[in-house]
Amino acid sequence: MSNLDDLILSINERAAKNFAVQLSSALENIEYTLKKTANTPAIWQNQKELDLMNEITPNITVMAVLDLQGNFIRISGIPDLPTVNLAKRDFFQAALQGETSITDVYINTAGYQIIAIATPILQDGIITGVLIGSIRIHENSFPLVFDNTIFGRDGYISVIDKQGTILYHHLAERIGQKSSIFSIISDQNGALIHTNPFGQENYVGYSKVPTLDWLVTVNLPTSELTGFRQLLFYQNMISALIITIVLITIAIYTIRRVTDPIERLISAFALIRQGKYKEINTMDYAGEFHEMIHAYNSTISILQKLHISLKEKSELDSLTKAYNRRAFDRLAKKLDQEIQAHAVDQIVVMILDLDFFKELNNSQGHASGDDTLQNFTELCQAVAGIKSVFRFGGDEFTIILRNISLKEAQHTAEEIRSLCQKALAPCTTSIGIASYPENAATIRDLLLAADKALYISKKNRNSITMADTQA
Repeated sequence: MSNLDDLILSINERAAKNFAVQLSSALENIEYTLKKTANTPAIWQNQKELDLMNEITPNITVMAVLDLQGNFIRISGIPDLPTVNLAKRDFFQAALQGETSITDVYINTAGYQIIAIATPILQDGIITGVLIGSIRIHENSFPLVFDNTIFGRDGYISVIDKQGTILYHHLAERIGQKSSIFSIISDQNGALIHTNPFGQENYVGYSKVPTLDWLVTVNLPTSELTGFRQLLFYQNMISALIITIVLITIAIYTIRRVTDPIERLISAFALIRQGKYKEINTMDYAGEFHEMIHAYNSTISILQKLHISLKEKSELDSLTKAYNRRAFDRLAKKLDQEIQAHAVDQIVVMILDLDFFKELNNSQGHASGDDTLQNFTELCQAVAGIKSVFRFGGDEFTIILRNISLKEAQHTAEEIRSLCQKALAPCTTSIGIASYPENAATIRDLLLAADKALYISKKNRNSITMADTQA
């Protein structure tokens, strides 16, 4: 049972590390968007363009342009920050020094928990102002990167800032409260068994987000495994009884006949610590070992099913059942290796975004929005294939296709766009397309190229843009 606890804690710790990387990547993408906006005068100097950029950027609720004295020049969205002079704020001063910084969580005058990101506006290498984006963390709207809010059957993910305030939790009432586990964690990564404020015992894996000192935890109630632990306990008792009988019998036989089978059995148990679940063939053992091997193989079968189930759930979006960003990153790593080995001729990356989705949520409610996301996923999977469709977060999806011509890819995108226009009204879809080797030589660069193409499509809505057609 101790080995089982170690195994589950190890799985949760690895999951927490992966989610911490996803959160860091999501914040990097937000910072990248703000920096790109800050370096594009045509956007931040034009209210209409700033509104459009704010509308198509996930997570960011407000964008604001400030002059060097901390005065507001232009605002897109309902202000989360007080529209007073911000010259003395630490994040504003950091931006004036050329740094992009993220604030701690604070509550604005409307009662929302807010995180602000500030970045300098550069013109010809000179700082001429500051661009600020704010993110609301109330009502589980942050961060959208966590597609799987449920881990295991009853487990969940939480995010805690460096002050111990809960930023993200599956229970909305816990957001903004102090975390009970924060004060007892000092390491960068790890795992432990912890009892939460509701008296529930959990396996907790945790990992800190680099540079921010935020903490991501993956929590799995120990009650999920109570039945299995009881089964394992009785099997161990039976195994212990059988082993005792076997040891008495061994005294009759020579040391040589017994040594090799025992060593193989010990090696098999050692493999469990490495996450390898290999059954033992009873034909390799004398008859007195068969009951013990049967107990071992039964335990291995249960552990293997549990491990596979946890791994599959960690790569599927809980709402749409499409693959999530973690699954995409794993595929991207494999495709980059194939590109370097010249084992693939053509790769096409599409980024798809639902038009008017935010208006649909506001007018018809989140339940209608969830139905639209599910229908859109089924539509994309029917055209491009289940294994090709990934949900990045919110209403943004990615499709990745191998060894397909640009003409075929354009036909696929058009079929999705046309079906979406007919079946998902009032929503339509905008699509950006990039391909290897025409536009980039890595999956990350293909995403950037497709994202730029999507930006053009979003201006027109219900349209498709190829990366190589950009000016």
